[in-house]
Amino acid sequence: MSENKPVAVLSRREVEKRTTLARTTIYRKIKANTFPKQIQVSDNRVGWPESEIDRYLANPMGYRTPEATA
Repeated sequence: MSENKPVAVLSRREVEKRTTLARTTIYRKIKANTFPKQIQVSDNRVGWPESEIDRYLANPMGYRTPEATA
């Protein structure tokens, strides 16, 4: 039996604090496929899955989005 764990979603400010990257750098890296893409949380809110941010932090220089490695 598989367990469905809730996905922890981080706000942009939380992502900035954890990665020490500025907002502009985050969005530039998203465009270059070297940073996790945000997900739509509600009509006016986006966030980043904590697991993806953790994956990025484990190897910031080698991180590529799954689409970029396919």
